[in-house]
Amino acid sequence: MVNTASAPPSGMRRAAGALLLAGIALLFFVFFDVLRFGLFAPYAITWRMIVLVLAAALLGAFAMVRDDQAGTVPQVVALSLSLVLIIASRFLGDAVLAEVSQVVVAGVGILAVLAAWIVRAL
Repeated sequence: MVNTASAPPSGMRRAAGALLLAGIALLFFVFFDVLRFGLFAPYAITWRMIVLVLAAALLGAFAMVRDDQAGTVPQVVALSLSLVLIIASRFLGDAVLAEVSQVVVAGVGILAVLAAWIVRAL
């Protein structure tokens, strides 16, 4: 019999966490873009945004799920790498890789959150 209280999270739970935080990060980016430039303005995809979404996904995949769960070496490495990505994103340029509609970015964020809930339910 396996003690589920100390068992590491499954790959599905990690995928759901990564999708959830990446989707939330995209929705935050769109929200602040709407506040800054107005509704339906073109959204600029930059390396900084991509790296921050990757850092959010990494954080979501390896974040602790319970208070009684001890940190493992892969968790500490992943969370440290996420922090390094966030700091490194500040030094990336603002070169625009592509421009898309805010609706597209918000739609991808909403789909990622919905996919996370579906994966979590499996």
